[in-house]
Parts: sequence; structure tokens; C-alpha cells
Amino acid sequence: MESFNCNNLKCLKKQYNIGSYKLYFESITSKKIKSRQILNKKRIIARIDVKNEYAIKGIHLEGLRKVGNPNEMAKKYYNEGIDEIIFMDAVAAYYDRNSLTEIINKACENIFVPITVGGGIRKIKDIQNALNAGADKIAINTQAVKDPNFLTRASEIFGSQCIVSSIDAKKN
Repeated sequence: MESFNCNNLKCLKKQYNIGSYKLYFESITSKKIKSRQILNKKRIIARIDVKNEYAIKGIHLEGLRKVGNPNEMAKKYYNEGIDEIIFMDAVAAYYDRNSLTEIINKACENIFVPITVGGGIRKIKDIQNALNAGADKIAINTQAVKDPNFLTRASEIFGSQCIVSSIDAKKN
């Protein structure tokens, strides 16, 4: 992805990044059966990588550095009209933890867009805790590789609209 300095959503809609944070564009097509009208809408989704209670930035998850408070960043994105926010504990698998519950609780007090949570999700109980904290969707990465049936079990319990797989890939 290219890197741009951009501080508002008007700029964002023209470019791929906001500041140093990754954005993912999702194209949604909805069809109205009777009017034959097709609507394509671009959705802007911010991903905030988190380590402990800090938002972090790194290149290919190396050289991580603290760049701010994840809730303040999420609130800024929300005020600028973001469509969805992903909170990802970038190092949860390394430290065998799941620590985003407190951040999600605070985020849901002021932010009213869909929130996806990922990182450190290893058990059904972890999913339940994240959903109880206010998450709308759960992103599963390492556990999906270790146990591919985990995605199926989680989808059967919580619904397939709630469970997504997250893949961090590095090109050699």
C-alpha cells in the first residue's frame, strides 16, 4: 500500500491510508429486486493495532512503536465518519493473552459503528467476552490455523455474520 498523510475522511476517500494506519476498502453490492437498481458503496474500515493499552505502528509487525491511545483514535475516526473499526491485538498470540476487553468497553461508550475485535481469541469463552464487551464481530487468526474447526464451531454458536478469519501474510 502507498502511504499518505491524511487527516480527514474527505482525503481518506481518495486515498488508501489515513496517517500511518491501514485502511481496508470493502465493496458492497446490493440489488433492489423490483427497481433493478444496483448500488455500489465503498466502506472505509480502520484497523487499529494494539499492544497492551497503546495503539502501535510497525512495518510487517516489526519495529513496533507506541503511537497513541486506541480509544482516542477510534473516537476521531468515528467523528470523521468511519464505517467500521477493527481493534487487533497485534501480539496476543506471542504472549498468550487476550487483553482488548477493557478497550472495547470504553470504545463502545462513544462509538456507534460496527467494531471487530481480534487477537488472542483461542476459546469460545474469549469470543463471548469480546461480544459482551460490545464487539459486533470477532476476527480469528492463529487459532484458525491451529484448529480449522474452531471457525465452524464458533459460527454455529454465534452465527456466521459474527465470525471472520483474519490473515496476516508476509510476502517473501
